[in-house]
Amino acid sequence: MSTHAARPPAHQHVGLRPLVTSHWTWLAIGLIVAFAVPFLLADLLALNRDLFYGLYALAVFELFWLWTRSTGFDFIAAVRRRWLAASLLGLAAAGVLGAMVVRTEAATARPAGIDVVAAVLWRGVVYGATDGCSCRCFRS
Repeated sequence: MSTHAARPPAHQHVGLRPLVTSHWTWLAIGLIVAFAVPFLLADLLALNRDLFYGLYALAVFELFWLWTRSTGFDFIAAVRRRWLAASLLGLAAAGVLGAMVVRTEAATARPAGIDVVAAVLWRGVVYGATDGCSCRCFRS
């Protein structure tokens, strides 16, 4: 007879019980957050675009973190297993969406010099990663 107590699954910690484990529930929460945060921050409060991106990213990454903890999704294992496909699909989606924006949006003031690099990293990479992360939550 073993004297060791049974260990909880890797996604559970002693004293921490997930409140929501259903992927359908997380999908509903994600849809609400995806609508409510931009509506409140961009439409009602009319925040600066860059500030909005940061707050939206925080909300989405927090939702993603809670989802992975609650459902036991192993993000690191998924990245290791599917990094090439995810990278190729991400680049393809970026190309299509970039072309759509360039062809349909009216021109706005454009940054120059180092501001271009900052805009690409902040608006492109951070906001793109945020949307990619939120899409992963919805595809659970």
